[in-house]
Amino acid sequence: MRYSKQTIYRTLRRLSVMTASLLFLISCSRTIERPTKPEFKAPTTPEGVTVGIGDRKIILSWESAAEAVKYRLYRVGNSVDELRLYDSTTATTYTDRNVSNGVTYYYQVASVNADGLEGVRSPEISGQAGVFSIALENDKQYTKSRAVSLSLTAPATVSAVRLSASSNLSDRPWLPYSSTRNWEVSSGDGEKTVYAEFRDISGATSVDIVSDDIILDTRAVIDSVTVSEMAGPLSAGDTVVLSVAAGETDGESSVQVAGFSIDCYDDGTHGDRTGGDGIYIRNWEVPFDADFESQAAVGRFTDRAGNTAENRSSQGLLTVRRAPDPVTVFAFTESEARIGVSWTQSEADDFEYYRLFRETTSGVNNHSTMVFSTGSRTATTYADTGLTAGTNYYYSVWVYDQTGLMAAAPVVSARTDENTAPQAVIVSEPTDVGTSQLRITWTASTEEDFASYRLYRSPGTKLISIISTRTQTQYTDDNLDLENESYQYWVEVWDRSGVFTKSNTVSWAASGTGLQAVTVTTPQPVDPDSASVRISWTPSDATNFESYRVYRSSTNQRSSAILIGIISTRTETQYVDGNGDFTSETYYYWVAVFDTKGVSVDSSPVVWDPNP
Repeated sequence: MRYSKQTIYRTLRRLSVMTASLLFLISCSRTIERPTKPEFKAPTTPEGVTVGIGDRKIILSWESAAEAVKYRLYRVGNSVDELRLYDSTTATTYTDRNVSNGVTYYYQVASVNADGLEGVRSPEISGQAGVFSIALENDKQYTKSRAVSLSLTAPATVSAVRLSASSNLSDRPWLPYSSTRNWEVSSGDGEKTVYAEFRDISGATSVDIVSDDIILDTRAVIDSVTVSEMAGPLSAGDTVVLSVAAGETDGESSVQVAGFSIDCYDDGTHGDRTGGDGIYIRNWEVPFDADFESQAAVGRFTDRAGNTAENRSSQGLLTVRRAPDPVTVFAFTESEARIGVSWTQSEADDFEYYRLFRETTSGVNNHSTMVFSTGSRTATTYADTGLTAGTNYYYSVWVYDQTGLMAAAPVVSARTDENTAPQAVIVSEPTDVGTSQLRITWTASTEEDFASYRLYRSPGTKLISIISTRTQTQYTDDNLDLENESYQYWVEVWDRSGVFTKSNTVSWAASGTGLQAVTVTTPQPVDPDSASVRISWTPSDATNFESYRVYRSSTNQRSSAILIGIISTRTETQYVDGNGDFTSETYYYWVAVFDTKGVSVDSSPVVWDPNP
């Protein structure tokens, strides 16, 4: 217990007076009688003094003292100065509002009787005013969980707190003070309140029980989702009313339709006529890029407490139809009979197919000649062939979607090149395929405006076949006298303009006719040291020439000669032999001419003599 300087001083003075009186009585042998004075008795000290603390106020309470007609209050605002008379009251409570938060004040209470005598002051008691508060979930209005956080505010001297869901905290235990605590509210959606009372280290309690409330909301639902009725499919710019009935205000709602997310409102805006009725509305203007068929509106809702309702779909379906965007077309000349056409790829979600239309005038529409159609979105090129040389052609690509809507691209044009003569094909030497048949083959024409092949035979320059298929590049000529007759063939390539080009001429010689031996000259050394020799001969004039074959022997016997070289080119008339001992050995050479029938004729032998 803390005693002030004044109390100590008074006690010491009384003790000195009593000591002097006793000494006087002992030293006197007789007592001098004095007149009798009235006896004055000081009132008792007030008991049960308590302190209550609040925001910028401290409340003192005490029990009523006998013979007291009033009470004097002594106060000091710190722990150093002596308590001084501060105020008086006839009541047993006193509210001191002349205090500052965060400052400790010390108090004593003394009783005063009707004679004006003041009794002994009560023991000192202290208190510190301050702000007391409690907040649930950082002062949120709603929670979706029974488990909430408490945020407590109190002066630094507070050491204990007690909490309750009722305003009567008298039966609740004191808990160590902490600025944050966890709490679980009672079950069942609705308003929940938590009350708090505080006590400081001197035992002073808060005079006002503080509280905070929060609404427990653990469930969100969507009652219905509706779309306004529309006559027929919607188009860009049309307005449709979307509605989500949730039965709760202050939430957030939206509607999903075919990839579009549309916020809905319950605040009297965006088409909502009655704000705060729990029905979220949106007048949605269909955007230009919307394009879908029979789609439900899917409602979404999150309430003010953060609960998310199960999505719900509308019974009514929405259809928005939009013609596909036209593509961009390009046309370019490739030849006198071919124009290439390309276009940009369609981005329509419900793409169905492309159609390419053509005219020889600029008036192209979807009733013109359709030259190409495809259901592949990525097929964006086409080669238009079989065209007339030197002619203008006009094109347009139409894009169709799955609902039958279409869009035409702007018309473009290109002109085929002027006509040129076809490139000649190459005819191979005829081959016999029977006793009276020859097969003639040739390379395929690459002419864009190809019309036909025309095959001729001589003698007689007779047209024996007209072939209109570009890929058919062979013909079998029959009823021939292959034993006694020789034949010549050539092929003309004709285009559709009547221009043609003649191929090379090939020949067939009858067996055993027209095959003459070549003349071989004496072998000559290729280099001074005679490491190889060159054999040369005159060219063959056989019409059905197949090859030259060079033979060599160390004797003058043809039967013992070995084949050392085959040459298939008529104009190549020499051969270098580098595989022999040309400085000491003698060699004999023959050159045989073979035709396509396998008939051959040998030349006269020539000799290489190292020592002539």
